[in-house]
Amino acid sequence: MNLYSFLSLIVFIIYVIIGFYALKLDKKSPLNQAFFIVSMAMALWSLAFTFFFMAPNKESAWFFYKLSSWGRSTHPALLLIFSLILTRRYRIWKNKFIIFLLLFPALIFVWQTYTGPFITGDLILLNGVWYEDLLNNSPWWTAYSFYFVGYNLVSLFLVWEWGQSTAIDREKKQSHFIFYSALLVLFLALFTNAILPSLAIYSVPAVGNILGMGVIIAIWYSITHYQLMQIDPSMAGEIIMDKITDMVILLDPEGNISRVNPRLEMLLGFSQSSLRGRHYSTFIPNQVEKKVLGNKIDFLKLQHEKRSRDYPLNQKIELHYPTRKGDTIPVEALISLITSEDEIAGFALVAQDQRQTIKLKQEIQEKLKAQENVKRHLKALQSLNELIVSMNQIITPQELLAKTLDSSLDLLEFQKGGVYLIEGDDLKLKIHKNFDDDMLKANSNFKVDKKPFASLLTEGSCFISNCYLEINPEKARRWKVNSLAAVPLKSKEEILGMLVVFGEDKHPFLEMDKNILESIGRETGASLSRIKAEEEIISALKDKEVLLTEIHHRVKNNMQIISSLLNLQTIFTSDENIRQVIRESQGRVRSMALVHEHLYQKHTLSQVDLASYMEGLLTELIRGYQSPKREIVLDLDVEDMELNLDTIIPLGLILNELVTNSLKYAFQDRLRGLLSVKIKKTDEGYCMEVKDDGVGLPPEIDIENTTTLGLMLVQNLSQQIEGVVQLVPDEGAYFKILFQEIYYKDRF
Repeated sequence: MNLYSFLSLIVFIIYVIIGFYALKLDKKSPLNQAFFIVSMAMALWSLAFTFFFMAPNKESAWFFYKLSSWGRSTHPALLLIFSLILTRRYRIWKNKFIIFLLLFPALIFVWQTYTGPFITGDLILLNGVWYEDLLNNSPWWTAYSFYFVGYNLVSLFLVWEWGQSTAIDREKKQSHFIFYSALLVLFLALFTNAILPSLAIYSVPAVGNILGMGVIIAIWYSITHYQLMQIDPSMAGEIIMDKITDMVILLDPEGNISRVNPRLEMLLGFSQSSLRGRHYSTFIPNQVEKKVLGNKIDFLKLQHEKRSRDYPLNQKIELHYPTRKGDTIPVEALISLITSEDEIAGFALVAQDQRQTIKLKQEIQEKLKAQENVKRHLKALQSLNELIVSMNQIITPQELLAKTLDSSLDLLEFQKGGVYLIEGDDLKLKIHKNFDDDMLKANSNFKVDKKPFASLLTEGSCFISNCYLEINPEKARRWKVNSLAAVPLKSKEEILGMLVVFGEDKHPFLEMDKNILESIGRETGASLSRIKAEEEIISALKDKEVLLTEIHHRVKNNMQIISSLLNLQTIFTSDENIRQVIRESQGRVRSMALVHEHLYQKHTLSQVDLASYMEGLLTELIRGYQSPKREIVLDLDVEDMELNLDTIIPLGLILNELVTNSLKYAFQDRLRGLLSVKIKKTDEGYCMEVKDDGVGLPPEIDIENTTTLGLMLVQNLSQQIEGVVQLVPDEGAYFKILFQEIYYKDRF
């Protein structure tokens, strides 16, 4: 083994050790991986030249010489890629296509070395060592020279420019050490591998693989002395800047932008190159924010100069970053001081996009506002319920109108108001609250067709405005009002009058306010009609039948009010189970109300026509559960008979429960269903059969020991009419009720 083979073997071992050492520091680091590949390429070159220098014959020498081309021809490209990673040229080295283009010339040169001729015409054995006889006049020699020198010069330029632009002292020292070491090695390599052979001077063989140790040693020194490839705060910062979802701007000590992270480039639309070197004052568009940021930077500098141990390392600030499109993004930023060896290296401005946060805050505020509205309307509903209950106890129109006005003002938190009744073509003020003399004089009497209340009285629509100042500025200022709500007092389709309330401030009217006002208008109108009817009935009472008719009417109306209250209650709950319970309760109330309706519509007040009542009840039940996708066919067979009030009400409730149960559950997956109801008189009393062709009842149902509310009601109500409930086995649900007509003698 000659001297050059021995030296090549030594550097081969060094290359391998250094390469694996760097990789072991951080296997996931792209920089460490690139350095490892460069070291392995140099190691392959050195290993091949170990055997090339001492080859026994030319054939063996050519074999190892060609093998060395895998490291000899590729190492300039690999060093350039390493330099791109070292100097953080992310847009280039992360692009696989660009990396392939950088390596492509090296692969061509390797291929040409094997297929030849390339830059070496022949191998010459001198003093027991093989030398290259270079073809320095060939095109391949020119191409390879440009490749070798050009790639290395670009690598040197990148390292030098990185050292000049960085604000970190450690990186400057790393750059200078690697640059000067590589420049010296490049010169020596050109001298021994190109200049001397081209002059036919063979005093020194091609030892580029050995000279390359200079560059590797320089990087090695940076690894051990400057911790180039370990995860120090600087490298951690680089990794964080690449991965962090916040926007990061690095400023040098003078406040110039030295770097931004990819997240900022993506969100704002500015490139790294367009921002680098700009002073922060040219980047922040808002003058006030610019001044505040400058003050915070000066504060951090001052605290650092004082060397105070408890000085803050960062300051919070709210800014608006400009985008390339011309708008701005609100951010919450943290300006932090960066030091290196107790010197100010610059500042880091880490900003978080606040658009989503602002949106969430707005949504939370809207939800809180909605919750407040719900609370307000629950309170309003409770007051409305109390008002409706009290209306049924009031017997004079004046008392009714006063109660209505007070409740309406309280519900909307308004200050002034009045109630008008229609008399001929006029609206006359019947009662008011807090009207001064001027307001009373202007609002005591209106023509029915006078605006803005004409449509209200003719169409029955509600009129609301939270800016009366725009409608009538002069009166709004004079009377100190800004909000207005007017609602008609309706009884069925007849408009009896109008309720008007005024507020001093703008009132955020919601749809719920309108619904409540309209409910007050309907209930007041109905109560006015009731009071008027009561007065007429009492004054014109001739016999017991007239009074009983009105009693049944009132009972029916009261039940409709209960049904209306239940219906209003469903508005304020989103729980479908609660809604279903309320709807079922409404159905039971309607079945009883229908009895009273039949009573006061007939000549007799003690007996109800069973067929007519059953038809009306079943038609209403089926209509409530009918849908375009499902048809329910009713088979009603009721004998011509009449039953008294004490029998018909429990019977109607039983039928309501059984039919509702069938409509809810029997035909869920069916397009058509058959419901059969038959009532006939028997020798023992009466028999009612309720049957459907649906899915049937669960086998575990025990009619005698049921726990469901519906069947418990059926059992209890059947006992009231001395009835027996039978569950007949069938494909669907089949109930048979045997009952008696009940007579209570002690009625009054």
